[in-house]
Amino acid sequence: MTHAARSVIPFDVRQIISIDYRTAKIFPTAVALKADALPANLKDFESALQTVGVHPDRDIDAFTFALFDGPRQTQEIVGVASGTFSAMTVLTQLALGKFRPSSHRGIDIYPISKTMRVVLLDDHTLLLGKTSAVKAAINVRSGQAPSLETNREALKTIETVEKSTTWSVLDKTATQKMLTLAVGETTKIPGFAQIRDQALGARYTINFRGGIRFTVDVFTPDNVSATKLSAVLKLGLLYKKVTTNPAQRSALDDVKVTSKQLTPDSPRSELRIRFMVDQREFQALLQSRCFAQLWSERKELSGLTAEQIPDGGKQSGQFSSVSE
Repeated sequence: MTHAARSVIPFDVRQIISIDYRTAKIFPTAVALKADALPANLKDFESALQTVGVHPDRDIDAFTFALFDGPRQTQEIVGVASGTFSAMTVLTQLALGKFRPSSHRGIDIYPISKTMRVVLLDDHTLLLGKTSAVKAAINVRSGQAPSLETNREALKTIETVEKSTTWSVLDKTATQKMLTLAVGETTKIPGFAQIRDQALGARYTINFRGGIRFTVDVFTPDNVSATKLSAVLKLGLLYKKVTTNPAQRSALDDVKVTSKQLTPDSPRSELRIRFMVDQREFQALLQSRCFAQLWSERKELSGLTAEQIPDGGKQSGQFSSVSE
C-alpha cells in the first residue's frame, strides 16, 4: 500500500481492500475472475477512472479501498488508485469535460458524476468517492483526524498480507458482520452470537499462481473460541452443500476450515478458511458461472466489497495482529 493511500485512511477504519492490478494482469485466472465476478461498486470506481482518461487495465498499478464510519455514523468508502498515469492527463480530461472543482481545506474536489468525486493526491495517485467520504479522507490527510499511519495493530496485520495479489484486513466489527453473513442459516444455532463476538479481527488474501488460492484468517483470543467458530462454519458449509446448486457445491468441496494457536507462546488463535483449486478446476468453475453466483450471494467474502456495518459504529475499530 502506498504512503498516499495510508495518509487518507482513518485510524479506526473498518476494512481495507487492496488489489495489485500490475500483478493480476500476469495471471489469466485473475483476469478471468475479474471479468466474470467484478462487483458493481468496483466497476463504478473503474468507470470513474476512465472518465478522467485513466485506463484501469493499462494505467493502474494498485487500487486500495477503505471502508469507515462517517461523522454521522454512515458507512463511507473511498478508493485510492496509483499507477503510471500523469496528473497532467487527468487535469486535461477534467478541463475538457468542464468539471468545475469545489475546495475543501485547500484541496480541489472534482464532481465527475452525480455521486463520484475525484481528487489528485499527487502526480500518480487519485482519491475517489462520494463527497462526504472524500472530505473525510481529506480531513485525515490534513491532520484533522488520526490516520492509519498511527494504527500499529492494523499496520502489523497489513504487513503479513500486502504481498498478495488481492488482500483485505478487517476490524473486529467488520469481522463479526462477515461471519454472520458467511454462516447464513446456522446463525440460529444457540449461542452463535456469543461465539461470533469472540472474533478480534480478520485478514484474507487471493493469489492466482497455478489457479486460485483464497485464504481467510479470523483471529480469536484463545483456541477454545477458534474451535467453536470452526465448528459453526463447518456446519454452515454442510448446510450450504445440501441446499445449493451443483456448481456451487463443487466449489464448496474445495473449502477447508481449520483452527490452531498462532504461536506456542501466544494466547491467541486463528480460524483459517481456505479455498484452493488448480487451473483446470478453476476454468470449469468459471464456465459454470459459479463465482458470479457466489459473489452475488456472499459479497462480503469476495475480497472486493463489503456489506454495511449494522451497529452504527458503536464498537471502536480494532485489529488483531499475528504478532504479539
